[in-house]
Amino acid sequence: MRTNLAAIRSPYLITAALGLWALAGCGDIGKSPLWSQLEAKQTENTQLKTEVQKLQQENEAYHKQVETLSGMDKTARMEALNTLDRMEIAKRTGLMDENKDGKKETLVVYLKPYDTHGDPIKMAGRARIELWDLNAPADKARLGEWDIQPEELAKMWSSTFLTSYYRLKFDVAKLIEGCDKDLTVKAEFTDYVSGRVLREQATIKP
Repeated sequence: MRTNLAAIRSPYLITAALGLWALAGCGDIGKSPLWSQLEAKQTENTQLKTEVQKLQQENEAYHKQVETLSGMDKTARMEALNTLDRMEIAKRTGLMDENKDGKKETLVVYLKPYDTHGDPIKMAGRARIELWDLNAPADKARLGEWDIQPEELAKMWSSTFLTSYYRLKFDVAKLIEGCDKDLTVKAEFTDYVSGRVLREQATIKP
């Protein structure tokens, strides 16, 4: 938003206001519509001055941030960040019979990114999950694939007393019909901070 500073400082605004006051006369100023216009102009002038002061303060704050960052070593700043180091597909990953009808219809993937200290970490990024039947012909081996964008992925973060992870669920009822051999889950995580892409895969039972 741009503020017209010239309008605030212009002497014409005061001159116009005085002119309105003079035209209003001295008999009944409080009831004159011209006096109301004068008050409105004064209020507008005060609001614009307040707005300019606020913008100046924000501008000064941004300049200080830039000066602070400029004085820091870029490499040192990056090394100080808690960054992504590795990723694993937790052992609980597998197929589930959620509706208890005797057939497994849901793929649940527990994805655990770790930081450089070895702790699970919630990172801004994108995940890609693929389900494969490596025993099938090459053109039919990939049963399904899903891309989870950062906004959606962030909502899938869960924590327990012992650990934290992304818990991803997919409907695979039609994809695994007739499968009676081990399946493979492939996971890819793209870290939006460092740009790193981590990949892992795990075998699950049908």
